[in-house]
Amino acid sequence: MKNFTLFKIPLFLLSFTPLVYFSGVLFPFIFSKVFFIRFLIFIFCFFSLFLLFFPKEIQKLINRAKIYFKNPIFISLLVFIFLMGIGVIFAPSSFKAFWGDLERGEGFSSWVFYFIFLIALVLLFSKRDWTIFFILNLFSFIILFSDQIYFFINKKNTLWGFLFLIEMGTKNASFTGNTTFLSAYYLFAIFSVLMILVLEKNLISKLNSFLKILIYFISFLLIIFAVSGIFISHTMGAILGLSLGIFSVLIYLIFKKDVPKNLKIISFIIIVLGILFLIFFLLTFHSSFWKKIPGVDEIVSLKWESTPIQTRLNNYRIIKKAVNPLWVGVLRSLFGWGQEHFLYVFQKFYEPRFLQSDTSWYDRAHNKLLDVLVCQGILGLLVYLSVWFFAIRSILKDKNFRRGAALLFFAVSYFCQNLFAFDTVVTYIPFFAFLALCIQNKNKEEITEEKLEKKEFLILSKIIIILFFLFSFIVFYFTFISFYQMSNFVSLIKDEDINNISQRLDNITKPYTFAQIDIRSNLLSQLIKLKKSQNTASIDPLIKKLTLLLEESTKKENWNAKYYALIATSYDNLNDILSGEKYWEKAVERSPSRQEFLYSLGVNYYKQNKKEKSLEIAQRLINSDNKITQNKIFYAILVSLNEKEKAFDNVMNVLISVFDEPKKVNFLGDELNAARNIFNFYLTLYYNQKNSDMFLKTLENQKIFEEKYEKTFNLNPSNSLRIQEMIDAFSKYGWSVIQLEQ
Repeated sequence: MKNFTLFKIPLFLLSFTPLVYFSGVLFPFIFSKVFFIRFLIFIFCFFSLFLLFFPKEIQKLINRAKIYFKNPIFISLLVFIFLMGIGVIFAPSSFKAFWGDLERGEGFSSWVFYFIFLIALVLLFSKRDWTIFFILNLFSFIILFSDQIYFFINKKNTLWGFLFLIEMGTKNASFTGNTTFLSAYYLFAIFSVLMILVLEKNLISKLNSFLKILIYFISFLLIIFAVSGIFISHTMGAILGLSLGIFSVLIYLIFKKDVPKNLKIISFIIIVLGILFLIFFLLTFHSSFWKKIPGVDEIVSLKWESTPIQTRLNNYRIIKKAVNPLWVGVLRSLFGWGQEHFLYVFQKFYEPRFLQSDTSWYDRAHNKLLDVLVCQGILGLLVYLSVWFFAIRSILKDKNFRRGAALLFFAVSYFCQNLFAFDTVVTYIPFFAFLALCIQNKNKEEITEEKLEKKEFLILSKIIIILFFLFSFIVFYFTFISFYQMSNFVSLIKDEDINNISQRLDNITKPYTFAQIDIRSNLLSQLIKLKKSQNTASIDPLIKKLTLLLEESTKKENWNAKYYALIATSYDNLNDILSGEKYWEKAVERSPSRQEFLYSLGVNYYKQNKKEKSLEIAQRLINSDNKITQNKIFYAILVSLNEKEKAFDNVMNVLISVFDEPKKVNFLGDELNAARNIFNFYLTLYYNQKNSDMFLKTLENQKIFEEKYEKTFNLNPSNSLRIQEMIDAFSKYGWSVIQLEQ
């Protein structure tokens, strides 16, 4: 049990988390890593059970805990996790808040695992252990960077993907799957280099000149690689974080006592040069030169109306409502909506105008502080900020300016990049390692080896160890079952063998785990697509069974309107319009302003001859925002279906008004074809009635529509000219020149 070596092995192995990738599961870049982390933490907790037979070893850990656990960083983090636990109870979906989901791999359960990891580092890691941990992280970094560079040069599958014959996507994000995640980890790689130099300063000083130069050269090279990787990733948040991290360190070195004078002068000179460069950059902001530099090109190309800016502004509008006590009540404002519930809030307070900039559904605010504000409330945000406050305070008080500078760099750079992103499974291990280091760094009191007078502490410690093990076992058990279910699902879906899917359905849908709602919804979507592509009703019984299974899931996890919409779509495909109505209404209930849900509900009412309800939906669409392209077209479709020729003038005016404000016109999908289909609907109607005047009037309106469309998007006037030819021919020769597909 000496030095707790056995316990440290799984902690060291967590350094390789960014490299873990298994293609046989859903969200392989995320869930593979979640499984890896939970497995290793479970192994650590299992090893901890041996402590029950070694009370003296527990005694040592208790003595350390008495020192470290009164650190304000630790206390603040503990309070934050406690508030998160309260949020689980009051969340719209407690199941979701506790387990999280496959796409992000968070939830309260994951935070408890990370907290166990932090406790382990604080109590067990020595200076030499930290050096090993950082070196192992640099091995991960080297593999990630070499993979990224290979892709950057070859513009195709990554290096390790090529060697292991796996496809890892089309972006240079290596094993992380997202350049934002990758660049955030690179900040930790820079921090790892700096901390190794700090921790092993005495050892390095004893080496000969050649080895010293070699070590410093390799360190410098690794930092250059990491900085290059951040820019190649084209991640503005990480670039800004890197810049502010460097700037904060330079300021720190200027004003920190005991820093050599020459280092202060160098820091000042670098700041002056940096300011001059910034002025030069701003003056030449629009130069084509900057557009040739990776990373910088993203910054200079950014415009106010660009999607990244508009989507974040949209999220801010939602958050203002989600935390406003006048909208949601005092308790929601204080305690939030629960972990992993940003998407719930997004759909609930969604505004129709958002569709002008993006069709995406956001499960994150792309700002960590705002994520915390929504999910943990005002109290949670204050406690979360206190964690950072106490961490930075401890850094500024550090008497070792080298260590303080390294810690400050990561603190500032990571915090700032998270203002444009969020924590991920790739960065949680680095983040909690950083906090553990700050906790150890703050407390310099001597750790005594005296025996405890109260046996209650020893008993309590044993109980905590057992509880941690039981918790980790339960969570890992369901994680393992989820892994098994997803592996079966992925292999089944590749074969597209309906009989095989039917026979093995129970293997992938039972027992119920946090993976089920993704497995069931994905499988149902695939079956609906398969039915359309094969144009067969033979798989209807299987679709029906999956639909019922997804209904079961929504009773446990009622947070996502898209699942209700999928169930409704399935019933529509099964010609069960009444059941479809029920679930379209539930989708609209959870996302009252989402246009496609309202439109689908309106169509459902129309199919049931519920004319008044269908027209109410149409009016609701146009009233919610009468300047949105989609709202106008959906309104026109519903009104034309229900009112037909009675609504002709109204429908034509609405369609042509789509182009009244050209800058706001935004066709995101099939809206243009849908609008053209409305004209075809009226042309067919009047053709069958042989109503020459209205047929000609429809053509004239369609010509105006096409002219405005072509002018708005600077297109050749081919469609409008074709329609004009049809008008001329019809005016001269009548019905004989008209041939419409019936």
